[in-house]
Amino acid sequence: INGIHSLLKEIIGARDTGVIQVLGTSPGLLQLLLLGLVQEPNDNRNLFIILPHTKELPVWRSELIRLGAASHWRGDVFLLPHYSVWGPEKYIHHLDLKRQRLACLDALASERGRAVWEGEGTATPPKRKIILTTLPGLGQMTLARQALLKHYLKLTVGQTFDLDQFLTSLHEIGYQQTSRVEERGLFALRGGILDISPIQSPFAVRAELMGDEIISLRKFS
Repeated sequence: INGIHSLLKEIIGARDTGVIQVLGTSPGLLQLLLLGLVQEPNDNRNLFIILPHTKELPVWRSELIRLGAASHWRGDVFLLPHYSVWGPEKYIHHLDLKRQRLACLDALASERGRAVWEGEGTATPPKRKIILTTLPGLGQMTLARQALLKHYLKLTVGQTFDLDQFLTSLHEIGYQQTSRVEERGLFALRGGILDISPIQSPFAVRAELMGDEIISLRKFS
């Protein structure tokens, strides 16, 4: 136990250098140490963890979420994989990679972090984030923050908008219209109900309309 405390103290003391390297320890111990690091009360910076292979990212995410729940950590863990068509990574579903990258970039670009609906028009407060990535994933070019924010489509309760123009915008950014939303990247319009499953979100959003006004918003799975 004293050795763990000493190592954690050393990591916390070295974090201002920007790079922390820990060798010769098990993944489970390292994950515990990293969770201890991100729970420091006086530090709200995000933590990037660079792993050797893309296939390790979801394994680490699951374990960090499990350990975080046990220690009452309320942060978020995102994946920033490398989009590749060569080597072993080409067998990973490319759409999943796009969703994972977009969810991560969305969380980093937004001032409030990932928006999570908790009723009508409210979102959870900002959380410190852990980003799991690889060197190719970290180095891959992407949109600038302002360019990403410029293409956001936002819905709020009480908003009035041109529905036809909004649906056209959904088509333009790659969403497909269907009779029922069953996976991400789809939307459906039935009478005064508009269902959208954002690519970067784990849940879909239902907007109830009265004419051109949004009267309610809620999430569903």
